[in-house]
Amino acid sequence: MKGLVKWLAISSTLARVASAKAVFAHYMVGTVTEEHAHKDIDNAKSMGLDGFALNIGDATRDYVSQALSYLFPYAESVGFKLYISMDVYASGDACYHGGKSCHGPSDYQWIWDSYKGSSAYYQIKGRPLISTFSSGGLHNDTWINWKKGLANDMFFMPDFDETDGYYDSADGWWSYWGPIVDGIFSWESAWPERKGFGGKYAGDVSIDVPVLAGAHKHDRLYMMGLSPLQYKNAYGAHVYRQGDLNLPKRMVNILNMDPQPDYVQFQTWNDGPEAHYIGNLWTEQNNDTEPYFYANQETWDHTGWQPLVSSFVNAYKTGQSASQMTPMNGDVLVGAAWYRTELSDVKCPYDGNDAYYSKPDGWDDDVNYLYYAIILSPSFGSGYTVTVSGTTEHTAPLNPGMNYGYGAGEVQTGAQRITVKDPSGNIIYTATGGMCVSDGCPNYIYNGNYQVLPFKKGYADPACNQWPGMDHSACSYGTCHASGDGGNNGAGDDFKHVTCTNPGVTDASKDAKFRWDSVYADQAWKWGVDQWNANPFPGGLNFTEQFSNLFHGPEGIDCGTIENDNPCGSNVVQCDDVTYPGAYFAINSMESIYRVHFNFWDALDRAQNDINAQVGELSSTFAPVKSSDFSVKLLLDIIGLGFSLAVSPVWNSALKGMPYFKANPITLATVKDWVNPMVTNSITIAKDTLKDDSALSAENSISTRLNAIVTIWQAEIVSMNEQLFNGSKETTDLLFTAITDGQMLETKHQDLGVDTIQALVSKALFAELVPLAWQLSSSELGPVVIDSEQGCGDKPSVKHMNSKNYDSSGVCVGSRMYYLIGCTGEARTCDESHGSFNPGCTDNFFSRLPGLDDLTGSETAFGGLTKEDIVNGAVNSFVGNGNANGWSMLDPSNTVDGMDLVSEYNVTAPGVVMLPVCTTSEAFSNWFSFTNGKPKSANYPYVWLLSYTEAKGMQS
Repeated sequence: MKGLVKWLAISSTLARVASAKAVFAHYMVGTVTEEHAHKDIDNAKSMGLDGFALNIGDATRDYVSQALSYLFPYAESVGFKLYISMDVYASGDACYHGGKSCHGPSDYQWIWDSYKGSSAYYQIKGRPLISTFSSGGLHNDTWINWKKGLANDMFFMPDFDETDGYYDSADGWWSYWGPIVDGIFSWESAWPERKGFGGKYAGDVSIDVPVLAGAHKHDRLYMMGLSPLQYKNAYGAHVYRQGDLNLPKRMVNILNMDPQPDYVQFQTWNDGPEAHYIGNLWTEQNNDTEPYFYANQETWDHTGWQPLVSSFVNAYKTGQSASQMTPMNGDVLVGAAWYRTELSDVKCPYDGNDAYYSKPDGWDDDVNYLYYAIILSPSFGSGYTVTVSGTTEHTAPLNPGMNYGYGAGEVQTGAQRITVKDPSGNIIYTATGGMCVSDGCPNYIYNGNYQVLPFKKGYADPACNQWPGMDHSACSYGTCHASGDGGNNGAGDDFKHVTCTNPGVTDASKDAKFRWDSVYADQAWKWGVDQWNANPFPGGLNFTEQFSNLFHGPEGIDCGTIENDNPCGSNVVQCDDVTYPGAYFAINSMESIYRVHFNFWDALDRAQNDINAQVGELSSTFAPVKSSDFSVKLLLDIIGLGFSLAVSPVWNSALKGMPYFKANPITLATVKDWVNPMVTNSITIAKDTLKDDSALSAENSISTRLNAIVTIWQAEIVSMNEQLFNGSKETTDLLFTAITDGQMLETKHQDLGVDTIQALVSKALFAELVPLAWQLSSSELGPVVIDSEQGCGDKPSVKHMNSKNYDSSGVCVGSRMYYLIGCTGEARTCDESHGSFNPGCTDNFFSRLPGLDDLTGSETAFGGLTKEDIVNGAVNSFVGNGNANGWSMLDPSNTVDGMDLVSEYNVTAPGVVMLPVCTTSEAFSNWFSFTNGKPKSANYPYVWLLSYTEAKGMQS
């Protein structure tokens, strides 16, 4: 009698404590967006769940505070509850691998301080609830001291079920751990046994009974786990714990328990890698490569289980039995069907290669049936039946409340279907669809996750989604993956099924295109761009920062900003730094582009003094030039053309070092498809913004004005780079053209040296300035390229030329000899001592142009510019103009194919050198006409300056 009284007293106490039962879902805190966090709460609340147990591993990570700031305020506004579950095992592991979470439960102090007072924080007996995932291997005194540090201001209900004696509810366990806990929670009992933990069979609750009894005996509360399955093939774990009917059986058994647990926790809401989720797997949080093979919202949706959970929550909280369970939406029934997509006896081709491709622990414990659970509303009576398809159809009656079962045999390949008939024999509900059951391994792994199909009203034929074709070409390397849309044409997600062990990643000897295609990098790029287009500049992140963020890559990858110590150029991203190898290649390709621009900018900065010094030598070496001879428009033309002449060889030199172009040198011509547009756009912008630049004003000295060009080029490369990475559709398309096929992949980055870039820049600048100095000289040098009309092998014999100048001024172009000469002074000298009507006259020789001997081709002398460059440039311009003089300076931003010409010919491109090409007789005739007092022709002296508003005093 005393025992009965004592038991009744305890029962009475517990009844008061547990009068308000609650059901929670285990929620993995991660990089969720605010919108998705709110949707999770709304979804869970609509199911009748009371709250989320917020699993937090490394509490020092930035995403933790961000996610909590989304969850708590919104939960307060809608009346949803939250509490913290400290994953001290995960935090300790993070510490071991170099993280900051090295202080056990103390690392969570800031969360406690910030949110324990929130109206959304769940309380028991007026105290905020705190739980854990495991003991973390910590001793009891650590936990006691931690609780004392918080003044015991909590209701502590941890999961310590891995500790000795827990499932036996041993006295020793309670003696050691009892003073710490206010309640206990069991995680491992939710599934069948593995390594000594778990039930005896699917749905078994017998393992929970002694734990619950021990908790109540010690006046503690008990929280019990509920879950459909556990399958994990990621992060070093490879385990399958029998699913089949575990979920509905355990629901029924919990409802049949007496006493029942005080709380139930569904495991889990969103743990994709363990496959026991019922909520949405948001891409921003669940996109690591290995688990994505088997857990993603697109292919492995588990929300079909939600109506079952909702009905269970209601039954548990209202004291209903399993036969009283009812659909919460008021329909005749709710239910779900589920199955694995591989046959039980399948032999995957790479079993044994490594753990990921091998059978997980527990795989052979299960068979694969087409399972179902249906909750029939008790108010609709009897006479309903369920029929499970298969080689032999299996039909069973449906009873009020919970029903569950499976077909007459294992699943067959292809589509699966279950139908429900009403008492009149009409099919009123059907479950079908999902991915087809394969006779092989569609993902090349032993996939233990389930396809979950909700029952939908009406009749439907059996249907399933075919697995994409397989790319067997990569299988010989031990890493195989589906080819989505039939290849690497984008719009697929096969890139999510590739790991860092792929030969495209590990074997640098493979050609760039093979490596790029092997990891489906095109798809990774297009997926990232699609995400960006759907939500640009999230939280102020620019395109490259967000692209890295989408793939959990390093922060601060701001490729659009040229500056020293930019992570985009200084930190080489490794495959393990991001979630997918395709993103690894894409990010590194963008960094390769950035480095070319940065190196150009940096070299200009470091070489500016040397270049400016050579500009200062322009007048003394070639010809004196006045500042007024250079109109602003002329300077802008020089800036625009010179920039393109400088950038083009810098890019060509950089690309020649890339593996892709080493293997495919002929494809260097395709670079124009993306380099040219970004250069021309930059030139256009520069011309528009520099018209009123004070540094270019004619009031300044010629040295000041020309020296400003290098500074302006620096600004242009900054602008060009910024435009390229601005995230617009035009520029993301341009970037894709640049990086596709692995064009920008580098096995080892080698920067162009400062001297090399300085020479390229100098050559681009002086290819324009040297001919102009001759043309604009106040000395009337009259520079011209003479067409000798002789072959290169012929003995030189050019009228009006001093034979001493043949070698110094002659250049062979094609098979024809040309001479770079000047028309200085008088064309003819006459001796009038014989009388003015019959003077003795002698034709003068063409003159040698000043500075010609300084064009030696040495990189240190005017960038290596040669007389050959000048003559070839003039001849190309003449030929390109229809074998006629009178062309305009090349404007790459406006001229059709202008940048194509620059890319192919550089300083010898048509329109760069502005010197006329004439036969000997034409040149002398014009020279003679001018020096004998005849009016200047419109284009005298043999050069057309009509596009320059001030030069030579002519107006355009």
